[in-house]
Amino acid sequence: MLPLTEAATIRRPHLADAVRVSPILAALVLAAPVVHAGMLSASGPGTASPRAAFAATGRPAWTSDAELVLGSSATLLGLAAGGWDWRDPFGSAAMASPGSPESPPPAAWADSTFVRLGQLGAVQGFGAPLARVESTVRRPTARRARAVFTLLNGSSALDRNSLLLARGDERSWFRGGSHGSRRGGVGSMDVSGEHLWFASGGVTRGAHDTWARYTQAGFGNQQVLGGLREGGRGESGEVGWRWGRETRSLEVRARRAHDGRESRGNGIAFAESRRDAAADELALVASDSITGGWWTARLTLGQEHVERVTPTASLVRQAWRADRAWAALEHERVLGNGRLSLALGGGRHSAPERREERLQLAPTLAWEWQSGTRSVRLFADRTLTPVWSDLAVDVPAFMQDVWLGGLEGAVGRRGGAWLEAGLAAGRVAQRATILRYPVRDIALRFGWQRDEGTSPLLLASAAGGAAWRALACDVQGFVQTRPEEQSQPRVDPGVGGSAGLEGRVKLFRGDLDVRLRAQVDVVGERDLESTAYEGVAPQTLPAFSTFGAHLTARLGDATLGVRVTNLEDQRRPQVWIDPVTGAPAKDAGRQLMFEIVWPLFD
Repeated sequence: MLPLTEAATIRRPHLADAVRVSPILAALVLAAPVVHAGMLSASGPGTASPRAAFAATGRPAWTSDAELVLGSSATLLGLAAGGWDWRDPFGSAAMASPGSPESPPPAAWADSTFVRLGQLGAVQGFGAPLARVESTVRRPTARRARAVFTLLNGSSALDRNSLLLARGDERSWFRGGSHGSRRGGVGSMDVSGEHLWFASGGVTRGAHDTWARYTQAGFGNQQVLGGLREGGRGESGEVGWRWGRETRSLEVRARRAHDGRESRGNGIAFAESRRDAAADELALVASDSITGGWWTARLTLGQEHVERVTPTASLVRQAWRADRAWAALEHERVLGNGRLSLALGGGRHSAPERREERLQLAPTLAWEWQSGTRSVRLFADRTLTPVWSDLAVDVPAFMQDVWLGGLEGAVGRRGGAWLEAGLAAGRVAQRATILRYPVRDIALRFGWQRDEGTSPLLLASAAGGAAWRALACDVQGFVQTRPEEQSQPRVDPGVGGSAGLEGRVKLFRGDLDVRLRAQVDVVGERDLESTAYEGVAPQTLPAFSTFGAHLTARLGDATLGVRVTNLEDQRRPQVWIDPVTGAPAKDAGRQLMFEIVWPLFD
C-alpha cells in the first residue's frame, strides 16, 4: 500500500519568489460572464444540483465526477478556499464550515439559478468567494398547494429522489422538502449515500415579515476495498424579521449551525477521528432611498468553533476558535445609462496570527449597462478568506487576500444568435491549498497549507451560439492561470470548453416537446498532486475530450430526460492517488441516467 499518513506525507511549502500583478484589468470590447448562466444549463435537465452543473466537464470550476462524488473541494482559479460557493433558500449551504456539500438539493427545486462573479467581498466580508451560484424560489402566494417531485436512476446503482411542497397566501406561507440519494461504486470510490430535509415558513402582517427555517443533512462515503471512509451530519436554523416600506427597510437575522463528521481507515495510518464545528451569526441590514440612490448598511457578528478528537496511542484533541465582526455600506444609483454599485466593508477577525491581518478593509466597484440585446459589466473586488481551522502542522492561522477585477458582457439573445466573452485578472496573496481528495474529512485531517508571496490570477472565456428553426448550436471555452507553489502542483486544467448541437421536434399537436442534444467537452492538461505522497514522481495528466448526449421530453408539466456521459467509456486518471493501488485513481467512466421532474398542483 502506498504510504499515506497524516504525519509524513504532506511536504511543507517553501518560500516562493513574489509575483505581483495589478488588479486593474485590461479592457475588452465584448465581455461576458466568465461563469454565465449557460454554463449551468448545458449539463442537462433534471435533478442535477446547481453545484454539480457549475463544476461540470469543460467549465472553469470543473471537478471530476462532480455529480457522483460530492465530497471534492469547490475550486476556481486554483483557489480551494474562497474560489466559489452556492446559496439557496433551503439552507443546505448554511451549515458550519465546511457545511454539507455532500447533500445538495436538486436544481428542480429552484425557480431560477444565476451566477455572479465579483461584488461579494465588501458586502459579505470574511469568507466571501470570487463567484457565487445562487438559486432563488418565489414566495408561495397561490391559495393552493404546489409540489415538485424528482426521480433519478442511473448507472453505478444511482437512486435519487426528492419532493418539495409549498403553499401560501398574502398572510402566511410554508415550504418543506426532502431529498435522498444513494449509489454504488464509482471509479475508485465505493458506495455512498446522502439526505437532506428542511422546513420553512413565514407570516406577514402589514409591513412586517417574520420567517424561520430548519435544515438537516447527512451523508456517508468511502473508498473501494474498505479503504478510507467518512460519515457525518449537519443542521442549521435561522429566524428573521423584516420591516419594509416602499423606500426603506430594516431586517434582522439570527442563525445557528452545526457540522459533525467522522473518518477512519484500515490499520493505524488513519485512526478514527471526530470533527465538530459550530457557528452562530447575527446580521442587521438597513436600506433607504436618498437623493436618487439606494443606500444599504450591514452589520454582521459571528462566532465559530471547531474541535477534532483523534484517539491514537494517546487522545489527541485540537481546538480552534474565531470571532468576527463586519460592517459594510453599499450605494447604488443610475450612472451613464447604467447602474453603478459602490461598497466599502471593514471588520475584524480574531484568528490570524499576524496582528495586521486581523483588521481588514474590502472595497467593491461595479457598473452594469444594458440596452436591448447588448450588455456590459465592469467590476473590481477584494475578497478576504480567513484560514484558521484544520491547519497543517506548523501552519499558523492566516488571511488569504485576493484582488480581482473584470469586464464582461454579451450581445444577442439566446434563441437566436448570441456572443459572450469575458476577462478577469488579479492576484492572490497567501493562497490556501489543501489535498485534493474526494473524502473531505481526510483532506481536512492533512490540513490547510499556505503559499508565501503572491501569484497572478487570470481567467478569460468566450461563448457563442445560434438557433435556426428547430436546430441550435453553441460553443464555449476558457483559459485560466493555475498558481503553482511548492505546496501543490497545477492540479486544475488551464484550458477547457464544450460544444453542442441540439435538435427539437414537437409531436401530438405540440403536447410533446422532444429535444436531443449531442455534446463534446474538452479538459486540458493538469498535474498529479505528487507532492502530497511519498515516493510519487511528478506527472502531467494528458488533456482529453469526452462525448455525451441528452434526450429531453416535456409532456404537460412533466419533464423526462435520458442523459449519457463519457460515451467513449474511457476511465481517466484523477489528480489523487488511490492508497490501495498506489496509482492515480480512476474516474467513473460511462454513465447513463434517467430523470423525471414533475411539478404538481392542487
